[in-house]
Amino acid sequence: MSQDDSTERNSTSEALRKDAPKERHDSWIERFKIALGLKAPASIRDDLEDALEESEERETDDFTREEKRILRNLLTARDIRVQDVMVPRGSIIGISDGARFSDLRELFASAAHSRLPVYSETLDDPRGMIHIRDMFARLESVALDAKIADIDLIRPVLFAPGSMPALDLLLEMQAKRIHMALVIDEYGATDGLVSLEDLLEIIVGEIEDEHDIIEDAEVETLGDGAIAINAHAAIDDVARLMNVELEPASDEHDIGTIGGYVTAFLGRVPVKGEVVTVPVGLVFTVLDGDSRRLKRIKIAPIPPGESIA
Repeated sequence: MSQDDSTERNSTSEALRKDAPKERHDSWIERFKIALGLKAPASIRDDLEDALEESEERETDDFTREEKRILRNLLTARDIRVQDVMVPRGSIIGISDGARFSDLRELFASAAHSRLPVYSETLDDPRGMIHIRDMFARLESVALDAKIADIDLIRPVLFAPGSMPALDLLLEMQAKRIHMALVIDEYGATDGLVSLEDLLEIIVGEIEDEHDIIEDAEVETLGDGAIAINAHAAIDDVARLMNVELEPASDEHDIGTIGGYVTAFLGRVPVKGEVVTVPVGLVFTVLDGDSRRLKRIKIAPIPPGESIA
């Protein structure tokens, strides 16, 4: 062994001896703080929250925007109760077991739900639920005037108090393969309804299908394929109505409304009366708004024969 190697090893050993007491001292202080309750031990939850904050501050690519959103939803999901996500009693669409099979068909068609709760006299006397698949399976074998109570259609539902953690109910639905629960109060009366979709939306965000109605968007049909709609309508809803694909022009912001889409495309808030043509073949006309935001927009397809400027 050379003298240089020996000197380097001795220097390293000396540095380790100097650092060791400090490390042990710091570790002892940390354990003492935790024992006194002055500092909580690190957890995976804390580490994940720190990682998300660091990703935001440093603008790293550790997580995509959607991954960040889902992870943040997961971190807050444990605080959400069933009553926070339930459909309130007044909005429940159900059917009496004394109704006819023809009534059930009509209700499924108008309600646009795949499952309907069934009750006897009132919602406080539930019988279960009916899945639309079971109804279709009996279209040819059941008389239209047959009573629901006399047909083997009703499946069980779960019952849960409003104070139950939403994630606990989600796990119970998964384990029992029952995708609807009635929320009951302390007296056993029906307070609301929760579906599997309602619980999944806590984590992944709003789930929309082709039957969902655009709420508060006030869609007005103008003719020639044109519509007038509130600027806060969701981009996906407008894309479905106009039968086009709409992608925000900028990834810098989480744009979810049609007003935000038009503003991002221009790089500014357009003024009332301004006309904006986008490459997907749509013409937007600002019907109402101010210097801060758009309120109502006309959307029309580009007339046949005209090109996109």
